Amino acid sequence: MKNAGRTPTGLCALVSCWLLCALVSAPPARAATQKLTYLDLIHRLTDLEYLATLPAAGETCAQWSSWDRASRYDEATGKYVNWDANGDNDGIIRKEGSQFVLAEMEGPGCIWRIWSAKPEQGHVRIYLDGAKEPAVDLPFKGYFDGKNEPFTRPALVHTVAMGWNNYTPIPYQKSCKVVADEGWGAYYQFVYRTYPKGTTVPTFQRQLSAEENAALDPRRDH
Repeated sequence: MKNAGRTPTGLCALVSCWLLCALVSAPPARAATQKLTYLDLIHRLTDLEYLATLPAAGETCAQWSSWDRASRYDEATGKYVNWDANGDNDGIIRKEGSQFVLAEMEGPGCIWRIWSAKPEQGHVRIYLDGAKEPAVDLPFKGYFDGKNEPFTRPALVHTVAMGWNNYTPIPYQKSCKVVADEGWGAYYQFVYRTYPKGTTVPTFQRQLSAEENAALDPRRDH
């Protein structure tokens, strides 16, 4: 008997198409509401198993940087404009009075990395959750020179290939805005993760608890 014991080819194609459509149109799995402490965020720096965990539905990672804003995509024409612009040292979102807005995000989220190729003495301020006073207010170089708590651990704050790095987690629940004074330097990156709605994270404070400080310190296992 022809095709005995088999599904007809046309039916196979139909079933495969139906399954594909079902998978594509199915709503994403809802992320469980989670409450993350600062200790939880610290542990994610060193938990190798967590590195292999897929992000929760609705969780994203992005970056604000000083890329040359002359490079842009024109949605009206579908063309890239000035794509060869290479002044990537001082691009900003906008200027407010005498200050430069370097980054702004909606939470819940966490800054995981701050980088610069040339931080200088102009102050950079990080405002969290709508507060009038900044959670961090330092010369931009002070984020990287190892002299200001809690940004003092060489494992998290170090210079590599002439790039200054700070991997100390800076979480926020509702919002984050980073502004800079004249003379802040040149080149910046703020890498941040945004968590699904309903996630609870603490608002960062430079004064950490003894337990949080201990968790940030290098392990001395023998």
